[in-house]
Amino acid sequence: LYMHGNAGSLRDWGWIYKDFVARGYDILLIDYRTYGKSTGKLSEKNMHSDVTFIYDELKKDYQENQIIIYGRSIGTGMATHIASIRKPKGLVLETPYYSIIDIAKRIVPFLFLEPLLKYKFKSFKFLKTVECPIYFLHGTNDNVVP
Repeated sequence: LYMHGNAGSLRDWGWIYKDFVARGYDILLIDYRTYGKSTGKLSEKNMHSDVTFIYDELKKDYQENQIIIYGRSIGTGMATHIASIRKPKGLVLETPYYSIIDIAKRIVPFLFLEPLLKYKFKSFKFLKTVECPIYFLHGTNDNVVP
């Protein structure tokens, strides 16, 4: 189950499937509400609800010990959340963040933005209860999520 980054939609991220399929994996890429052709109200609660629904639908065709959750950038918040409440085989976090609040503070340190954020994705809270192996992928040349 692949959750893409903030910029773009499946139209922009659809290419990612090629590497996974070439290595023998099935992959399900999802768009978030208001991304691409998806509609609805964008909120942290709705995003978590959608990912939980999709994960539970996957369990109809795959055992949990076959499901790997992969999150990239903004997608790591949802990936971490679902891994904390379900039992996947593994969790891959590419360019993860501590929380969206932390990123906002780095970008605009002189403003109190927390009440204005649509979602906060406090990944650090979810990580505490993840029971599967976690793989972190990150570089040192990332200006958004250092």
